[in-house]
Amino acid sequence: MRRKAERGVRNGKKEAFVMPAQRSLQVVQEVDAFLDWLSQHLTAALFPGASFERNIMALELFVITIDVWQPGRARFPDPQIAEIKCSDEDEEKIRSVIFRPQAVHAVVNCVVNSFDYVRKQALEVLWRFPSPLPGLEERSAVRRLLVWSESLINSPRARESDAGSLIVKIVYQKYVKELGWYLSPFPTSDTTGEEDAAEAAALAAQNAAGAVPPAIFFLRKLIAGIDQRIDEAEANLEATFTSSFAQGLLLTLRQVLPDVQKEMPSLLGTQRQQQQDERVVSLWQAVLAEMLGRLRHIAAIAIRVCPA
Repeated sequence: MRRKAERGVRNGKKEAFVMPAQRSLQVVQEVDAFLDWLSQHLTAALFPGASFERNIMALELFVITIDVWQPGRARFPDPQIAEIKCSDEDEEKIRSVIFRPQAVHAVVNCVVNSFDYVRKQALEVLWRFPSPLPGLEERSAVRRLLVWSESLINSPRARESDAGSLIVKIVYQKYVKELGWYLSPFPTSDTTGEEDAAEAAALAAQNAAGAVPPAIFFLRKLIAGIDQRIDEAEANLEATFTSSFAQGLLLTLRQVLPDVQKEMPSLLGTQRQQQQDERVVSLWQAVLAEMLGRLRHIAAIAIRVCPA
């Protein structure tokens, strides 16, 4: 309102905006300073090696802060808060204060925490961040994140493989589902960064003409990772257990599938919609058939090594 009054802007009734009182301006500045302090304080509290109590306090306050100042990103927004409107300029200022690259880095590190509840709460915070994640706007940055998650997924430690699968889940939600990026969950197993970017650009151009959707591409790459582990197990089963065999891959599949399910064509659609989606339905059927085949194969390998 102060900026509108300074510029002489008028409202719908052609009345000039009145300059707010000095105390009102001071309150706004104090609120801005408090939000900036709170955001930096919560980020600083998520340092490596922080206690369970400190991590939980910071992550839960992060969720509350986002739900109050950015109600549109809340899972269950408060109707009274959601009705409060502010200018686009103020919205952008709030987003720049809360959604900082340092905050993303700190919260992603919490996904590897040894406590399940901390990992779950970190996921809740990242779920509310915009797409792409601040500090991870480039494909090269996302690729590095996925390379790290792949090393976690292949770890024999359950905590690390679970953390790796959660990171893949976030990447799928933020980049594949919301932005339509073509990404592989296992970039080190596929191609170099340049080849990956060139393949993604070609697929994006094809998808505009009705080619393979990003979700199916992502699942196929996930299945290819499972195939690689199966081949290694068939060649030398004992060596595969120095990592996790298929534990991390199956955890990743379990984390991603509930989100992928929402991308599938509805079976309750009209006849016209079903005709239009016939090609996409056939693609989904093929991918799911491949997936079930790999799960049966893994089960067969597990049964072979189990004592009678």
